[in-house]
Amino acid sequence: MLKNKINIIFADKFKTDEKLLREILERLIKAEKIQKRVVVSLVVVGNKTIKEINKMFRGKNRITSILSFPLLSSSKFITPEEELFLGDIIINIEKIKKEKKDFKAEIKKNLAHSFLHLLSYTHNSQRDEKIMKKEEEKLIGVLNDI
Repeated sequence: MLKNKINIIFADKFKTDEKLLREILERLIKAEKIQKRVVVSLVVVGNKTIKEINKMFRGKNRITSILSFPLLSSSKFITPEEELFLGDIIINIEKIKKEKKDFKAEIKKNLAHSFLHLLSYTHNSQRDEKIMKKEEEKLIGVLNDI
């Protein structure tokens, strides 16, 4: 089996458990039964950086917990080497840490949601929202013992 390539970049001063992030992403890939080597980047940032990225790419001048930049469309983006480039996830660790909730549970929830966006799931309609919510619950269940 091909080893997935998960790039984790700490772009700001905010650090967190890299091993945890990697394990969550590996589990999400496995849960979706992707048969190719997956390439995904996870960038860990703080409030200021994510606000700038959100404004630049989505036109929203606000802080958010996570952003997804999928490379997939209706036709899968696959290199000749059979690698599947999913895209980039930008996670705002500063915001998640300040929310005073279960930190690990929030990271799992955010990464599961963002990962689904990389797989072309959307919540543009009520039907899409329902499908995505069901799939997100399934993925979070796969992460329960982490």
